[in-house]
Amino acid sequence: MLVVMVISVLGVSPDRSDDPMVSAIRTAYEANLNALSVGTMSFTYSSGVAPDLASAISGQWSNRSQAEGSFAASGSDLRYERRFAPEVLNSNRTWLSEKQFSSPLTSNRVLTNGSYTLLDRVDASRDGKRLIHSARILAGNTDFFKHIELPLALGTNGTGYLHLGTDIARAMLHRSEWVLTDVDDRAKLDGIDVVKLTFIGLEFRRVYWVDLEHGAIPIRVDVYRNEKLALTFIRQDLHLFSGKGWYPCREITFVQTGSAREFIIDRGSPLGLAAPSSSFQLAFPAALPMINQSDMVKYPPRKIWDLRSLPSSTSPGVEQLKLATPPSPPFDNFAGERDAPQRWPILLMAFGAILLASLCFRPLMRLRRA
Repeated sequence: MLVVMVISVLGVSPDRSDDPMVSAIRTAYEANLNALSVGTMSFTYSSGVAPDLASAISGQWSNRSQAEGSFAASGSDLRYERRFAPEVLNSNRTWLSEKQFSSPLTSNRVLTNGSYTLLDRVDASRDGKRLIHSARILAGNTDFFKHIELPLALGTNGTGYLHLGTDIARAMLHRSEWVLTDVDDRAKLDGIDVVKLTFIGLEFRRVYWVDLEHGAIPIRVDVYRNEKLALTFIRQDLHLFSGKGWYPCREITFVQTGSAREFIIDRGSPLGLAAPSSSFQLAFPAALPMINQSDMVKYPPRKIWDLRSLPSSTSPGVEQLKLATPPSPPFDNFAGERDAPQRWPILLMAFGAILLASLCFRPLMRLRRA
């Protein structure tokens, strides 16, 4: 107790990352998610506004919008979709001009094989009766992870935001910018025995309540910024999928500004079982040409796109794209001519040199006179 008091007075947080229980929690958490690193999952996603956390949990929302979603994983092959109906997208628009609008909702479909990512942004037509697809292929899988949201990281997204295993690993580096300051193995949350872990960073603090009996899943996470509670994650209805790993079938996220989000996972999802090959394709209502920004080619139209079977650059119908060249100046110089240099920079440089010389000269004169 005296050591803790002295450390607190000095303004340094105690480091608990070497506690054997902490390493065991990390191992259990990552093993549980690794057991669910393959398979498919269906969910509903809702966003809206709630006055407080209790209202968000009980479903007392306003401006609630709901989307259907799915996730599939098999090694480097991953697919994620979150789709709002066109009328929902249209009703949440705020028109800024004849052609521009803002909206709190986004519909995306995204597919990756590790080497490429196919990103399909889906929006509603102006009358809100149909969906419009805008798709392109990008390099790598970074853009895939930028456009997905899930209660807990799955697939190869093991270092996702609020990943308990990653936070513990960072604390084990023993750096001042991220410290595990408290481990309470006798904590309770809503009558459930949990381990409470508190991490402190440079400007924020994260508190996890970990359920060791169900895959070491954090059933609550509080995030503080500048010592003020900023957002809270509540995970409920933990379900054992395919007899392999636990996953929350409900997650509520509440931001203190009033924003609320909810995931409801379908308990019948075959998460943990091999996903069929057809899970890693994107189908479109009509045949669609595709630009591969990574390889600078344009593929001929297809109705079903699969990154594992893209046409080669020499296939019939594949168009090579060229980088845009800057426009020519409005008046070309004649042969032998060159642009006259700007006079102001030269004058300013000359003036600066004279001023510097005079400043250096004055101290020298004083020394000589002394």
